[in-house]
Amino acid sequence: SWRIVDLSVGMAYAMLSAFEKTKHSLAAAAAMLRGFHSVYPVTNEERKHLRLLIACRLALSCTFGAFSLRQNPDNLYLLLHSEPAWEAMELIWSHGCDAAAIDKLF
Repeated sequence: SWRIVDLSVGMAYAMLSAFEKTKHSLAAAAAMLRGFHSVYPVTNEERKHLRLLIACRLALSCTFGAFSLRQNPDNLYLLLHSEPAWEAMELIWSHGCDAAAIDKLF
């Protein structure tokens, strides 16, 4: 549903903000999900898509950042979201991660 897509975008940005400051990006995303779920319950069907949708939004941040930096290589501000997005995406999607545990967290 559109609700879960909107939630996944918010969770992706929560991960980015937390990753830069505290390295607790999964906790930030999970906290956002808990808050959202307390007001608008998330179904199991919706929940099973969160990891992929979050990764898609993070991939967009990486892609937009790389494209923009290529257009303007002197503007390092453009890396503000792309570098943490790569790290957050690796965290939830790498071969060494426990996908089941992350899916359970979300």
